[in-house]
Amino acid sequence: MASTYVNNLRLEEIGTGEQSGTWGDTTNTNLEIIGQAVAWGTRAIANASTDNITIADGALDADRCLGLKLTGGGQACTVSLLPNTSSKTWFMYNATAAALTFTCGSGANVIIPAGQTKVIATDGLGSGGVVHDLLTAVNLAGTTVVDDLTVSDDLTVTDDVAIGGLATIGETLAVTGVVTANAGVVVDNITIDGQEIDVSSGDLTLDVAGDILLNADGGDIFLADDSVTFGKLKNSSSHFFIQSLVADKDILIIGNDGGSEVTAVEFDMSDAGTAIFNHDIKLSDNSRIIFGGGSDLAIYSNGTDGRMEAPNGDLVVDVAGDIVLDVDGANVFLKDGGSEYVRFTQVSGGLRIQTVAQDADIVFRGNDNGGDVDALTLDMSDAGSAIFNNAIYLNADLIHTGDTDTQFQFSNANEMRLIAGNVETFKTTATEVSVNDQSADVDFRVETNAQANAFVIDAGADTITMTQQVVTMTHSGNGPQLILQSTDTDSSGGPQLTLFRNSSSPADNDNAGRIVFSAENDAGEEIDYSRIITYIPDVSNGSEDGAFQHYIFKDGTSIQRLEHSPSETVFNQDSADVDFRVESDGATHMLMVDAGANLVLVGGGTNTSGGAKFKVAESSQNCELSLNATSSATDIVSYNRNSGAYHPLFLSASNITLVPTAGSSVIFNDAGVDADFRVESDGNTHALFVDGSNSIVHIGTSDPSVAGNTGSASGINLDSGGGIEAAAYQKVVAYFNRMNNDGTIVDLRQNGTSEGSISVSGSTVSYNGFAGRHESSGIATNTAVGTVVSTIDELDTYPADSTKAGQTRADHAKVKVSDSVGDARVYGVVDDFDENDKLFVVSVGIASVKVTGSCSGGDLLESNGDGTAKVQSDDIVRSKTIGKVTIGNSNTGVKLVSCVMYCG
Repeated sequence: MASTYVNNLRLEEIGTGEQSGTWGDTTNTNLEIIGQAVAWGTRAIANASTDNITIADGALDADRCLGLKLTGGGQACTVSLLPNTSSKTWFMYNATAAALTFTCGSGANVIIPAGQTKVIATDGLGSGGVVHDLLTAVNLAGTTVVDDLTVSDDLTVTDDVAIGGLATIGETLAVTGVVTANAGVVVDNITIDGQEIDVSSGDLTLDVAGDILLNADGGDIFLADDSVTFGKLKNSSSHFFIQSLVADKDILIIGNDGGSEVTAVEFDMSDAGTAIFNHDIKLSDNSRIIFGGGSDLAIYSNGTDGRMEAPNGDLVVDVAGDIVLDVDGANVFLKDGGSEYVRFTQVSGGLRIQTVAQDADIVFRGNDNGGDVDALTLDMSDAGSAIFNNAIYLNADLIHTGDTDTQFQFSNANEMRLIAGNVETFKTTATEVSVNDQSADVDFRVETNAQANAFVIDAGADTITMTQQVVTMTHSGNGPQLILQSTDTDSSGGPQLTLFRNSSSPADNDNAGRIVFSAENDAGEEIDYSRIITYIPDVSNGSEDGAFQHYIFKDGTSIQRLEHSPSETVFNQDSADVDFRVESDGATHMLMVDAGANLVLVGGGTNTSGGAKFKVAESSQNCELSLNATSSATDIVSYNRNSGAYHPLFLSASNITLVPTAGSSVIFNDAGVDADFRVESDGNTHALFVDGSNSIVHIGTSDPSVAGNTGSASGINLDSGGGIEAAAYQKVVAYFNRMNNDGTIVDLRQNGTSEGSISVSGSTVSYNGFAGRHESSGIATNTAVGTVVSTIDELDTYPADSTKAGQTRADHAKVKVSDSVGDARVYGVVDDFDENDKLFVVSVGIASVKVTGSCSGGDLLESNGDGTAKVQSDDIVRSKTIGKVTIGNSNTGVKLVSCVMYCG
């Protein structure tokens, strides 16, 4: 019979007749474990929300120590005391920085704050287990000496109590006699000691039913902040002083106006105590505000009028902003010795300045470089004539009072406009002079000595007419001398130059106009080097024809190079030895008509032998393509002059035959651009399709992802990264047929190394390197590989990237970490989580299992109730059997062990 570990200290209880010859070693280990169970130990708590303290079976383990110091951590953590069937007592010291909650089942837990120690015990009742706080309701008899005492609830003392250190009482302390505390009294965060009351944090409130009386025989009451005195209330000869003691710090009187804080008055001590009032200062009638030692200024109300008097000197009003005189009576009077001399009157929203004395002028006087200047005099003895001393600068317009629609306007800087009859006829600015800038029907006319209408712009007709004038434009540089510009934004043509032959007797072959390009030769003779002529072959109404000719000088003779006649367009009409050549971006002879050889060349070069009349060649003529047609077929032959090889493409009836030479290649899309290649079959438009943009070769489809199809679409995709997708509608997707002999059909590799295969031997198919896995969910994604899991009564769902996302999966159960010993619902062990955090559980085949305790090859495993496995007590495969150990491990802790799985 195998050993068991069912006691509270997890000592190894040797089965009858077992461990012959090693019984003493086991007994010694048990004695060491007993010694450790009453000793002091230390272990680190994980920096996570959960952790386990597990007493190992038959092995030394700090988690078993009676006094246990917990370090590490970093956050609040729930610690499970395992196994939950052990009844055990700990003196637990929480040396982490966060509270730790201890649990062993669904019963009560115990919380130990950071830095504190408690005596706790588990009852060993399994999943319903309770953790007890053993120092709850402790009765201490005799004399108990403590250093600092913290009482979180009521403290009842029936006899004398002497406290030499700190006593903290969390509830009410009722004292019926005198409390004498020569070392001070502490109430919450208030300390009363000698002549001082200290509050370590927060406010201090004095709440009395009567008055609060501050009686200081020294005459001073000081106000301080953080031991810095800032104010004083003082009695001096029965005078009441309010004094700010900090240099340049103000005294403020603050109240509450309708719920808002208001500073009524502020005394600015950095400005000799200046009083700053937030709002009005109200005085009764004839009560004055008097300024100056000699009462030099008084402000008061006599009951009707407000008055400001300066009886001893001048009154100076000096403001940083504006001076506003707001008079509801509409008049402001200026007087001298009580006699009015000027009146300012508001008239219909305007201002009238009026001199009262007869013929008294209004003079605007200033100072020009130290001398008085009468800039403007309004002469009232001459009906108010305005006499300006110097220039007049106008910011707006000069308007004739008898004809207001005739004006000089100065509406913008550097601009002057002439308006006549309310029409702008002339405008000048710093950059232009314009006539009729507003596009009115106003003509512009220039006369010469002989012609009254030598130059006329008819505004209504939008025409410019020059009568009997020759226009010569002379330019000493190389820039343009005539530019016709249209700013029209529609689709019609513009600008337009029209040559109009206005003949009273038109006839066939009349010239309609000509443009002549002339210059001198080296003999000083004027030569028409180029001419453009248009003429009229037929002037008959309804059947008119036009023609165009271009002539240039060649070898001293004018020849026609181009003619557009009613029936044709002709190059080289005079049959001169003049070639026709068209260039492309990279070839100078992309199209060439060789006039001397009577040959058309495409692509470059000159005439070559062979008899063809149409040849395409590259510029060096090393390669050429010639066309030679017969009545039955057309030969297109490429010829490489360097190798002497012919490369034929033969077109006959509906067939195209390509005959490449040995070692050559046939390349489509050699430039690697986004271009597709598609081959149709009789029933499929994409029998073969190369998707240039997605770099995918499709067979039977153009869908870039047939793997995601849910309908009837089918086909094969080969992407440039080596991926293969295949979909078939209501038929087998793939056949793998090894011919003639047995062996491997599919070799499965990872990073170049074979990790498994599918092979066939006769009628038997083998899956080599096999682990049978099921998709599931229900546990944390950081659960370790090899953790034992059990099913729960809930179905798994499809992942988010599935077409069935969120739907339940038939026969796929969710799981939990196995939490009961010998669990018959074991499903397997954790193998992996995919990129969608889906769990894969290995149930059959080979796998690694987390095992607690030593094990040997051939041992059967069952659940240990904590996510690990342990050796089953017998060798019978049962419903609780997880699998069989294939490689033993003598380590008594938790480790991964290679197994063959029996859960499937």
